[in-house]
Amino acid sequence: MKRRWLLIAGLAVALFGGGLYLWQAGAVQIDFTWDYDYAVDPACTATLTTDCVEGFELSASSGVLATIPNPSNPTGFVAGITTTITKGPPYGPQTFSLVATGRDGAGNRIDSNPSTVTATIRPGKPQNIRVP
Repeated sequence: MKRRWLLIAGLAVALFGGGLYLWQAGAVQIDFTWDYDYAVDPACTATLTTDCVEGFELSASSGVLATIPNPSNPTGFVAGITTTITKGPPYGPQTFSLVATGRDGAGNRIDSNPSTVTATIRPGKPQNIRVP
């Protein structure tokens, strides 16, 4: 009986490891790029903790994919803010949303209206996506 459980456990580990390998082999790297104007909404700092931007969240229908901090010392218009994710299945048309996250005058979390972009994701093909 003990031998049977060891065999089942060994088979489960092998199947899980093989599935993880196949997921990684088909996973795709996606680079996202966007711009933000900190002259309109300044970045939060150690001394500015309200009415400010803390960073960004990148989401898909599955939920939040990445939380991105502000770039170092952002002021004025900042072009080319980037983040990279690795995504596995499902592939095909995907809609991604990016929001700026921040704090209102009372210190409560607020989010901007989302910027959305739809792209067709293909396994194993790196992609660069520009968020409007």
